[in-house]
Amino acid sequence: MLVRSFHAQHPDIAFVTLLVDGNESDKTIDGVGTVILPVELGIEPDTLSSMMLIYDVTELSTALKPALLATALRQGADAAAYFDPDIRFYGNVSEVFESAAVGGIVLTPHTVTPIPRDGSSLAERNIMQAGIFNLGFIAVGAQSMPFLGWWHERLTIDAIVDVENALFTDQRWIDWVPALFPHCILRDRGLNAAYWNVHERPVTLIRGERHAGADVLKFYHFSGYDPEQPWQLSRHFGDRPRVKLADFPELKALCDEYAAELAEHGHGQSRKQPYGHAALANGVELLPRLRRMARSVLLGELPISMPMPDHVAFPGQFTRWLVSPVVGTAPQSLSPAQWSVWSERADLRRAFPGVLGASNAAFKDWCHSDLDTRLWLAELDKRSGDGRLTNSRRPGKSTSRAFGWSVIAYADSEMGVGEAGRRAATGMLATGVPVEIVGTRIGTLSRASHEPRFDVTDSLNFENVLTCINADQLPVIAHSFGLSRLRGWHAGLWFWELQDFPASLSGALDLVHEVLVASEFTRLAIQAKTDRPVRLINLPIEIPTRSTGFTRHSLGLPEAPFIFLANFDYLSVSERKNPHGAIRAYIDAFGPDDGAVLVVKSINGHQRPEEREYLQAAAALRPDVILVDRYVSTPEMKAMIELSDCFVSLHRSEGYGLNLADAMAHGTPTIATGYSGNLDFMTKETSMLVPYELVEVGKNAAPYDPAALWADPDIRAASEAMRSIFNDRSFGVALAGRALNHVSRHHGLLGAADSFRPVVLGLTGEHR
Repeated sequence: MLVRSFHAQHPDIAFVTLLVDGNESDKTIDGVGTVILPVELGIEPDTLSSMMLIYDVTELSTALKPALLATALRQGADAAAYFDPDIRFYGNVSEVFESAAVGGIVLTPHTVTPIPRDGSSLAERNIMQAGIFNLGFIAVGAQSMPFLGWWHERLTIDAIVDVENALFTDQRWIDWVPALFPHCILRDRGLNAAYWNVHERPVTLIRGERHAGADVLKFYHFSGYDPEQPWQLSRHFGDRPRVKLADFPELKALCDEYAAELAEHGHGQSRKQPYGHAALANGVELLPRLRRMARSVLLGELPISMPMPDHVAFPGQFTRWLVSPVVGTAPQSLSPAQWSVWSERADLRRAFPGVLGASNAAFKDWCHSDLDTRLWLAELDKRSGDGRLTNSRRPGKSTSRAFGWSVIAYADSEMGVGEAGRRAATGMLATGVPVEIVGTRIGTLSRASHEPRFDVTDSLNFENVLTCINADQLPVIAHSFGLSRLRGWHAGLWFWELQDFPASLSGALDLVHEVLVASEFTRLAIQAKTDRPVRLINLPIEIPTRSTGFTRHSLGLPEAPFIFLANFDYLSVSERKNPHGAIRAYIDAFGPDDGAVLVVKSINGHQRPEEREYLQAAAALRPDVILVDRYVSTPEMKAMIELSDCFVSLHRSEGYGLNLADAMAHGTPTIATGYSGNLDFMTKETSMLVPYELVEVGKNAAPYDPAALWADPDIRAASEAMRSIFNDRSFGVALAGRALNHVSRHHGLLGAADSFRPVVLGLTGEHR
C-alpha cells in the first residue's frame, strides 16, 4: 500500500524495500519495488549478527535505516528518503528530495505548535522521551554520508527502547542533528501528519482536496492504527486520547478508507506472519530479557568467563552457553539465562541485591522454586542438544576410542593456562600414545590468536580425557562435553597459587579420577583436601636450538645497555603477580641515568582499567620504567625474554611460573621470589631467589581468601639482586648457564614424557 500510493504520486522515483528478516526467495515479491536484504547493506557480518540478536523487530528495523539510506546514496542517488511502512501518500513530496539534495538532512518535527496541556495524550513529556523529530520519515542528500556513518555507529548497539536511559530506537539520536550537521527542518503540516500532531492538523476536505490543518495533506502516518479497532486513531494514545474518531468525520473517513485497503491487500492474514528473527534455529525464543542480556555482554557490562557464541551459526552452542555458569566467578556464578531473569525484574533485584555474591545461593534457590523459571531453564537445557561450547576448527570423528587421550584445552588462548595445556599435550604425545587436542574457550577472556602446532578438533574422539582447565571452570566443561558419559579415565591438570586449596572448589574433585599438577607446591595444597591421587608431572620446557630472529627494535623494546623484564596478566590477579614490587625494587636499585631500564610487559589491561591506571601512576615516577600492555605472539614473547638481560618476578605466589622457566631455557638470568611453584625448577644455584615473609592476602585479590597466606618479597633484597646482576655481567652469565643446564637435564621433553607415561598408560591408582 505504501509503494502503490507513493508510485501513484511519483512514478519516476525508484522505490526500495528492505526486508529485515527476508531471504533470497523474497526478492521476487511483486509490488514493493526492489527488495534488498540486510546482508546487502555493507554492515560487518559480526555486527549485523549481533544487531539481529539484541534487537526486536521494531528496534532492528529502525537501527538499519542509516545503512539503508547510505546504500542508496552509494549506488548513485542524489537524495534518498525513508518512509515507515504504515504511511500512505495523498500528495506529491518531490520537494523533500530536492531539499535533501541541497540541505543534506531533511527532518519533520513531531509537532510545530505547542501541545495543549489538557491532560490528554500525547503530552509534551511523551515527545521529549521519544525525540523531537519523528523518524518515520527522513530524507538525506549525497553530502550527508558523515551523518549516516555517525548515526549507524550508534544504532549498532543503542537503538533500544529504554526511556529511563534516554534511548528510544533511532529517534533520540536525531535530536543532536541541529547541533552537529547541516540540515533542513520542514514545517509543512501535510508531511507526516499523525496521531501525535492531531491537535494542529485536523483532516478536512477543501475543494475536494484533503488538508492537514492549513496545508495540503501529502502523507499520513497511521502509527498505531489497528483496523480491528476502527474506533480509535492509535493504540499509542492510551486511555486518555486527545481525539475520538467519531467526533472527527473527515479523519474517520480517512481511517476507514485505509482499513478497507488493508483488508483488500490481505492484512488480516499477513499480520499473523511471525518475525523471522524471533527465535533461534533450534526453536529457542529470543525473549526481551535474553536480548537485553546479550546487549549487556556486548557492552562489556557482564563479567563473563566465556565469549558469547554466534547465535546464528551455532544455535546449540549459544543455547548451551545460556544455561552454563559463565557469569561471575565460581562458585557464585550464574548462567546468562538466570542473570536475564534477575536483571529483568525489579523485585528480584531488590530481593537479591548481591546476586553474584551474598545473595547468590538464595537466588538460585528461587530459580528452582519458581515454576515458570524452572521450566524455562529446563527447556533451554533441552533445546541446547549437543551444543558443546568449543572452539570449532574441524569436524571431529563420529566414534570414540578407548586407547588414546583427548586433551581439552584453551588451544589458541594467549594465557598461561592455555600454554600449559599445549605443553601437556606435547608431553603426552611424546609417550607414543594417540593424543588429540580439543579446543574450548570456556572460562577465558584472553585473546585467542595462538596457532597451535597440531590440529585442533571440537569433539572428543577418545574415552580418556585430560582437561587442562582449572577447577573453577571444570563443572562447565564437564557439563558441556558430557564427560560423565565417558567410560574412560578423566584426569584434570590444575594450577592453584596458594598453600590452601579452597573448599569452594572441592566439588570439582568429584568430577575427576585424578588430578595432575605441575608443582609440588600445588600438589600439597590439593592433596590435603582429597583422597584421590594428585600426581606431579613435568611440563616440557622447550630449549631453543638457535637464537631468535627478532630484534629489540622489531619487538618495540628500548635499545638500552641493560633491560630488566617483568611480565604478567591482569586477569591472573595483579596483586599476586606484584608488578608494583618489581617497580619499587628497580627504582630503589637504579637512578634514571644508570643505563638500565625496566620493561613491565602485560596483557588484558583493558579488562582491569583501574588496576592499569594504578600501575601507570607508579611507572610515571621514572622515564626508565616502561609499560607495555599488549598481546604478542608466543615466539615474540619468548624473544622478548631472550633479548632481555634479566627476567624478574616478585610474585607473591605461583602455581608454576612458565615465563620463569622459559627465561632459564633461553639463557636469561632470573630473579624471583623464593616461594611456591617456581621452586620445582629454580634453585639458589640457578637463580637469585628473593627472601620473603608470609603475610595475609588481604583485600583486593579476589578470588583468593583475604585470610589466606602468601609471600611478601623483600624489596631491598630484590634491589640488591638486580644491582648484582647489573654490576657483574659474568656472574649473570654463569647463573644463566647453570639454569639452562638444569632445565635441559630435568625439564625437557623426555622428562615430561616419563612423568605422563603412568597416566596415559593406565599405571596409576584405580586407572583401568
